[in-house]
Amino acid sequence: MPCNNCSQNNCSGCDVEVHICNQCPSEQPCECEVKDLSTDCILYNQDPIECNDVVVVPTNTILSDALNNIVSWTCTKFSEVQNFFTLKNVGTGAGVYKGINLLGEKELKSITKTGSLVTITPSTNEIALSVDEDALETFVNNLVTVDTYTSANVGDGEGIYKEKIGTEFKFKTVESTQDSLTIGQNGADKVDFNINEVWIEAFLEGFLPNYLTQWLTENSQIICSIVADCPTDPGFVGDFGYSDVDLAGACAAPPTTVIYRDVPLGQFGSATQLSTDAALTIDAPAGYYSEIDYGFNAVISRYWNGTAFSGLPEVCA
Repeated sequence: MPCNNCSQNNCSGCDVEVHICNQCPSEQPCECEVKDLSTDCILYNQDPIECNDVVVVPTNTILSDALNNIVSWTCTKFSEVQNFFTLKNVGTGAGVYKGINLLGEKELKSITKTGSLVTITPSTNEIALSVDEDALETFVNNLVTVDTYTSANVGDGEGIYKEKIGTEFKFKTVESTQDSLTIGQNGADKVDFNINEVWIEAFLEGFLPNYLTQWLTENSQIICSIVADCPTDPGFVGDFGYSDVDLAGACAAPPTTVIYRDVPLGQFGSATQLSTDAALTIDAPAGYYSEIDYGFNAVISRYWNGTAFSGLPEVCA
């Protein structure tokens, strides 16, 4: 019988097993169609080809299918291996992975530095980045040298700078010891000095005139000797408040009544004589008189009966 199926293991009608068409024994001629050597006419009948328990080429697989199986399996494994070695940058920092070059090599960027503050020390498995503390200390010292900064008071006034301790400059605080001047913070960058107008007004209307009058009285002999016009009479003239009703009325009355007393201005509490003349020969009219007294540090009111004082003085409000 002729060979009529090249996929069979032997030629039909032949007792000799063949793997390639047209190889039947000559003593048993076959009529197999003569073909070129082709994978379609080669059958793999050995043990299955496996890799890690995965059968790549089973037994009785024609060579063309076996080659396809091997190529497919190889491509799959190559893709898996390629994906296994894929690199990528993660996080928000600067990436060290550059990419794949034309040869398929994966490239990583080198780590460099600028300046002398950072050191890079590679080892077998690690690259150590560290700060050079000596270089950093030198950099800071060159950047800020505290000893080159000083502070000093200038001018002829009272200085507010006190001293420097370490890196800290110390300044004196400013305060007022009188009610006439107030010092206050104005925002974050200013300090205001303010005159107390109410206090100044009261000073000008009250204390200052009385002080000047007291000084002139106490130094009247010096002044009059300078101008050669010292009084020869014993009386000291003054402007009094007067009332013929009571002490309070004298306190409220304006100081317009001209009367002479036997003591200087400011000593009305110790006066023993009131007169209408400088020689103190004519007694002043009876009534209530008021004038400044420095012993009381206030205006006081006293009763004059026409020849002498009687009763206690009253301090005017």
